[in-house]
Amino acid sequence: GVWLWPVSKPSSGAATMPQATSQSIPVRRGVAVLGLRNNSGRADAAWLSTAISEMLATELGAGGRIRVIPGAEVARVKADLGLGEPDTLSGDNLQKIRKRLDVETLVLGSYALVGEPDSLLRVDLRLLDAATGRELTTSSKSGTETQLSDLVSRTGAPIRQHLGLGDLTSIEAVALEASIPSNRDAVRYYTEGIAKLRSLDAAAAVESLSKAVSSDNKHPLIHAALSEAYSTLGNEARAKEEASRAVALSEKLGPDQKLQIKAGSHKAAKEWGKAVEAEKSLFESFPDNIEYGLNLANSQISAGRTKDALVTIEALRRLPARIS
Repeated sequence: GVWLWPVSKPSSGAATMPQATSQSIPVRRGVAVLGLRNNSGRADAAWLSTAISEMLATELGAGGRIRVIPGAEVARVKADLGLGEPDTLSGDNLQKIRKRLDVETLVLGSYALVGEPDSLLRVDLRLLDAATGRELTTSSKSGTETQLSDLVSRTGAPIRQHLGLGDLTSIEAVALEASIPSNRDAVRYYTEGIAKLRSLDAAAAVESLSKAVSSDNKHPLIHAALSEAYSTLGNEARAKEEASRAVALSEKLGPDQKLQIKAGSHKAAKEWGKAVEAEKSLFESFPDNIEYGLNLANSQISAGRTKDALVTIEALRRLPARIS
């Protein structure tokens, strides 16, 4: 959360946010991937829900054309509402999710894994109007577990098309590929690790993410997540070390992911001024992203720039109401 100080005018040297009116702030369509139900009846397939959701959310968000809700925020809201991995939603829960996540559309579905060792995986997705629950489009594809990335991309194609996103550019395709660990075990341990981080079990997250590093030690997002887990545990030296590795490996990621990793590295090193600059760039690029604004305000407070933080909070308050 953000601590609020009494409102005062920014000093002449304070960084100011763009003075856009609420009507001129570009507000992108909000989409949340709620997760997928495991219809396999297999505990060893549970990790696929997070893996498929993360891959799909990353692909939908490529290029920044729509506002995809971060998986951590989706997980918090689902936990608050006592939801697991729903493939259907009641009217009451639908409206609660719509308002809490501030979105117009929802993606949910299910998957089933059959056979060993190269298991056949079927993925079913549904795109819903968050206001009415009306089904907008569906997609079902099958493939092998070892071809998970390609399967998610094929299954998500009709969702992208319905949302008007079009095909990925060559640059976006490279960034998307760079955001996915290089092998099945790395994907599994990474997604298990971030799921444990979201459930506030940082020690278990370190265990899973360390296994992910062993499977793919050149993936930036694994190191970034491991840095976050170490930071939560108070191990500042390891947090800083992993954050530095994430920055060094982040060249092929998209610009927003690179800035997030850069900001995380500065935070791990307690370089609050540099963290502010990275997060300011993110928020200025996507002024409708409340998470980016709150992260910036928190870093400004840590840097001792409380007046600047109030300017950022005021920019957030000027955002137009999206969901009534």
